[in-house]
Amino acid sequence: TTMEIKKLLFLNGRENLLALYYYQIFISAASTSSYNSVISQINQLTTPTFPVTGNDLIERGYQKGKRLGEMLNKMQQTWLDSNFSISKEGLLIEYNV
Repeated sequence: TTMEIKKLLFLNGRENLLALYYYQIFISAASTSSYNSVISQINQLTTPTFPVTGNDLIERGYQKGKRLGEMLNKMQQTWLDSNFSISKEGLLIEYNV
């Protein structure tokens, strides 16, 4: 689905995701026509931008380090699970930051 492609695009980047699909075509000896739709979507979709930064958490009392990274990872997973629909403010409220 488009949402799954957007998630893969966010997590891997456009170049890596395209390389993965081209590799899949190569090893499966499939015709490129079976992958053209997905490759077209990868090229056309805008890579989602995670709305929360480390600086956002530092401004709210977090120190640089492991705890900050863990919180960003949790927030990012929630954002991915929501299909990118939770806003920065929503994430900060959900995690009581």
